[in-house]
Amino acid sequence: LNATVQAIVADAIAAHMGISNFGSCNTKSTFSSSYEGNLVLADTGEASDHPSASSLLQAAVNIAGAATGLNINSSFNSGRGHSTLLSQSEVELIVAAALKKYDADRTGLVDHALESAGGAVVSTRCTEAYEINQAQWSWLGIPFYSYSTNTPRSLLQPDRNPGQCWAFKGSQGYVVIRLVAPVSPTGFSLEHIPRDVAPFGDIDSAPKNFSVWGLNYAEKDEGVHLGSYMYRADGEALQYFHAQNNNIDEYYPFIELKINSNHGNMKYTCLYRFRVHGIRMRL
Repeated sequence: LNATVQAIVADAIAAHMGISNFGSCNTKSTFSSSYEGNLVLADTGEASDHPSASSLLQAAVNIAGAATGLNINSSFNSGRGHSTLLSQSEVELIVAAALKKYDADRTGLVDHALESAGGAVVSTRCTEAYEINQAQWSWLGIPFYSYSTNTPRSLLQPDRNPGQCWAFKGSQGYVVIRLVAPVSPTGFSLEHIPRDVAPFGDIDSAPKNFSVWGLNYAEKDEGVHLGSYMYRADGEALQYFHAQNNNIDEYYPFIELKINSNHGNMKYTCLYRFRVHGIRMRL
């Protein structure tokens, strides 16, 4: 990602300044196949092998922004016949900000549920797991032990490859998470794999309607309703949701995620990554 964006920015700067050796960074070959042919001249609206500075900078920002969910398209002038209004340093700051956000867990926010930092799944209530596949230990080609790769722990881990999720039967499920420390939640992030990398180009197993609750105890606690939301199948893979009902003086050691429906899969629902953001209590 860094190499791609840097190469595009370098060529864009060269084009904007009218440098004769434009293209020395071989921008076109740097693009992934999904971007090739999608560069458009700002003044004509037509595809070109020699895109304008505005088009190149827009492409660089799009690539960085798509990877982070950062909306920075408004920084560009969309008028016909005009090139970008941004200077070289401003473009570099925009792209650097996008890359920095990508490196910061793609959100730029602390995840208080992250397993490697101390978060843990303590209960799934009555939710029944759905076994999509199993890994095997074998000796001399003879399998002698199988184990599930789809566990609730996947929710709190950074890996997000197809199949690296917690799958449960049906469209309704529950998971109670012990946070790293008591937190006053300000928002939540729910992430699924992009439709582009789904095996059949469909994410009907993605959660749809869900709610989040703050708990003081893992069991026998109705909890405080922090918000009800909808994960959009036509939206970004990583979606952020503000806490709708939160008292900044209330800190919760546990968070419960309740999935109420999915996007049409009758057999199972897949949860890839759930993040909890907010203000951590100083212990």
